[in-house]
Amino acid sequence: MARVAVKVRYAPYFTPIRIATLRAGPTLAPDTVAQAALALLAERFEPDRPVRLLGVRVEFAPRPDPYPRPGPDKL
Repeated sequence: MARVAVKVRYAPYFTPIRIATLRAGPTLAPDTVAQAALALLAERFEPDRPVRLLGVRVEFAPRPDPYPRPGPDKL
């Protein structure tokens, strides 16, 4: 995983989403993902508001394309 996103839905359906890129680079370590998600929650969300939904998403780093297509300027 290269990025971690946290979604919090507050009552009445206000839903901010925050995304952070992992500083150490892509990882498969669950502890690293959990620490990044908790850091986003601690830094960017309002702890005193009632929460209706909490979600964590991970995004993988894109793999390099082994067969790159030429752009329109190279045809």
